[in-house]
Amino acid sequence: MPTPFAPTIDRTALVKGPGHFIYGAALAKMLFCETAKGDLVTERLQVPVSGFGVIDERKKDETVKLSLTPAGQLNADLVGLLSPFGAMAIGASLYGASDVPMGIWSMSGQKLTLTAGAITKLPTIYFGADKFLVGGFEVTGILGKGLARTNAAALFTLAGATFTGAPSVADFVTLPASYAGFGTDGKGFGHLKLGYHKRRLQLGKYGRLHSFRESRHFK
Repeated sequence: MPTPFAPTIDRTALVKGPGHFIYGAALAKMLFCETAKGDLVTERLQVPVSGFGVIDERKKDETVKLSLTPAGQLNADLVGLLSPFGAMAIGASLYGASDVPMGIWSMSGQKLTLTAGAITKLPTIYFGADKFLVGGFEVTGILGKGLARTNAAALFTLAGATFTGAPSVADFVTLPASYAGFGTDGKGFGHLKLGYHKRRLQLGKYGRLHSFRESRHFK
């Protein structure tokens, strides 16, 4: 006789409430966020057959994406996090030779840590007295180096950790500016959008192993 499915869930393990971005050695650096969200992203490959439509879908890739909107913080730690992309050679791996953990630490006491993370969408830099300097950015977590896809920590880990940390108001930066020749209304205006094009490397059953920088641009 079939055994009925009886799902169980521990509600204390749910990642909820406000959270902040953690990075750096031993994840000791914190970027306070206005919003912080993590998504497990599964890409699928459809199998279309003429006259029959889509008859199946196959798993193509799986990553973890963090979407982060800084609350306005800018300090040397954050500059150090973003600056390596300025000097990165064309064709270089965004993930480097070693895994770089990054994650979100919820104030409810849960720490979501990506095994191998990298910034894959750079922030917009805003110039104005009515805006904080650094806009939203994205982090993508891929398969950890040398890990089997079936490893429980292949993409991320989740662990309980009592939240510590408090923002310093001195780190919240606005920078008034204006375009030459257009003047200013006193508040300043304008923005600089940082970005780069990237190419993926995917391998069979493992999914995405690398992303490589192809070019850099400013808008």
